[in-house]
Amino acid sequence: MCLSPLSTLFLPKRTEIDDTKLKDWILISGFLQRADHFASFLEEEKEAANLEPEIPPVEIGVLKTRLKEKILKHKPESNDKSIWQLQLIEDFKDKNIILLAPTGYGKTEFAFLWGSNEKFIYTLPLRAAVDQIYERAAEMFGGEKTGLLHSDADIYLLGDGGEDQTMIRAYDLARQLAFTVLISTGDQFFPYALRPPLYEKIYATFSYARLIIDEIQAYDPRAVAIIMKFIEDIVRMGGKFLLMTATLPEFVYKDLVNTIGESNFETINLYEENKNNFLKINKHKVKVILIENDADEKEVNFSLPEETLREVLEQGLQGKRVLVIANTVKQARSLFDSLKKQADNDKNYSPLKNKITLLHSQFTNQDREQKVDFLQKAFNNPKPAAESEGKILVSTQVVEASLDIDADVLFTEIAPMDSLVQRIGRVLRRYGPMSLPEAVPNPERANVFIWVFQHGLESGGGYVYDQILILHTLKLMKDISLSNEIQEDEIKDWLAQKKPRKKKTDLILDVVTELFGEASTGEGSRKTRSKRGKNTIPSSNRQFEFTCSEYDKYLLVKKLYSSLPGESNYLAKYWQTKDILDAGYMSDRKEEAHRIFREIYTLPVIPEQRKTEFWQSIKNFIETNPPTKKNYTLFKKQILASFILQIPWRFEKDKPEPVVSWLAFQDIREEDKNRLMRWCQGLYFTNCHYDPDKGLLRNSSKSEDNFY
Repeated sequence: MCLSPLSTLFLPKRTEIDDTKLKDWILISGFLQRADHFASFLEEEKEAANLEPEIPPVEIGVLKTRLKEKILKHKPESNDKSIWQLQLIEDFKDKNIILLAPTGYGKTEFAFLWGSNEKFIYTLPLRAAVDQIYERAAEMFGGEKTGLLHSDADIYLLGDGGEDQTMIRAYDLARQLAFTVLISTGDQFFPYALRPPLYEKIYATFSYARLIIDEIQAYDPRAVAIIMKFIEDIVRMGGKFLLMTATLPEFVYKDLVNTIGESNFETINLYEENKNNFLKINKHKVKVILIENDADEKEVNFSLPEETLREVLEQGLQGKRVLVIANTVKQARSLFDSLKKQADNDKNYSPLKNKITLLHSQFTNQDREQKVDFLQKAFNNPKPAAESEGKILVSTQVVEASLDIDADVLFTEIAPMDSLVQRIGRVLRRYGPMSLPEAVPNPERANVFIWVFQHGLESGGGYVYDQILILHTLKLMKDISLSNEIQEDEIKDWLAQKKPRKKKTDLILDVVTELFGEASTGEGSRKTRSKRGKNTIPSSNRQFEFTCSEYDKYLLVKKLYSSLPGESNYLAKYWQTKDILDAGYMSDRKEEAHRIFREIYTLPVIPEQRKTEFWQSIKNFIETNPPTKKNYTLFKKQILASFILQIPWRFEKDKPEPVVSWLAFQDIREEDKNRLMRWCQGLYFTNCHYDPDKGLLRNSSKSEDNFY
């Protein structure tokens, strides 16, 4: 009897087949798939003799020399003993590792050392961050040994180089997993823990390749559960992993202990090892402010008071770089419009008229790349000492892990503590965690302002972030502001005692009153909108402050997740997903596995208003490119990158028009039409407008409140 490994891998609860035989079947099947796919790839290449299925790795000795040269260039006073990566790598080179260290501490360089001498795959959650790490890896390992893999990697590699066939081939080799160093988004690999067809190819590769997981805090709890299952499986296949992060929830650590065993990995906690220094780095003074907003039974008003908007602009007038982060696109766009209006209409703020920028997820790839390039220069890290020009960036949480920017001041909506740590880390980033404590300024006034809306807490309304996480975050910050010792069990009981007898809205008001004090007379009523205009919300004196050291950030995140009650929605999402995977869930299709991992239901759309422009661009593409150059990668770069946006499927109540249905009626050669029909499968037209400065513009939509 011959059994497919597709139906038997790692299912001890459902089969009695020996685990070693299962592993052997996976290896045979997986390597046969890789060989078959690579052979098919070579058949399409004219220079097949020059291509190898596995590119040799870089020796660790060579990489140590390059790393030392790089560090000495930036820190001439460094030596072998002061470069922690060189000190630790000897003891941990061949071990599975969890590495906890602050952002900017050099985790990436340690990962490069750990992966050297071997094939390794470095994963991150966001494409922009992947592109940055790819550039750093190519510098250290050489472009000929470094590959890039994500949904738009081909466009990124082409850059401004037209139709460079060398870069297109580099992308093809990355897809064949041929590079010794592969930098990728996590969604290219982790969904294979759901075991869709052809997962054996991935598992066989990780039986000898090393896995690096960075920024795990940026994934949602279901995705984290899938990543933990993936780690468990590759360890059983004989592979090795390095999980590195600034913030790791305690329950994730405990789950890893339970699944692979504490003896099968080592933990390097640089927060604890350098606790004394981190306690002395106090560059962030935080002020948490309650916004007493209006609400009725149907809608919550998340507009900011005029006074608060002026505070943002005043910081810019002082020559500071100001970062404003909202939790939704709708809120970010509203803040951008309000700040621009103030700057345009008030001559006091006229120097800032052209210094306010908006960034979020609903821009075309081309416009987003231009904005990111501009911001990398305008908010470059480190900020030049002589810079005196004020500027303001309004964004969603897309800046948390994808942009290496340096700001002076942050205004942000409340978010869970781990997200706040990422946002706060963009302030005074020029003073990294490796700086000597005496060289880091201790601000006398707040340089981080956290907005908490009395009704609803934040503009996501519980869809973007779990509200229990936010309430626990507020409690933790209040306790540290009072210099109280944080007791996780007390916080668990604190919220549990309130929750059973309260509706969610009443629970929020109850917590807000406890942490910020009573509202002033006549304020705080839910049904007050008819008495006040939309933008005439009074400012609030209900606030508290605290200084947050580098060690405090680590401790607050650790306490947040250890204080969550077991029945919280956040933990429930994690454990439900993990239980399903442990029970042997298998996805029937690769697309389904990716959808479950990302938990994204989006449509790639083109605004109706740009249909004529889109058609003219298509005709120009057909007329100016000979048949040999009409490939999908070039079409993506020249056409789709300028028009396509991703929107939540729930926006489209009416069935949108497929682009292919429209193309079918266009008057072009049949050969070109067939090619375009293939390239435009799954694309739609949507009834909305687009502005290069503001992104996708839609009619008022409640669904937009939870999209970022």
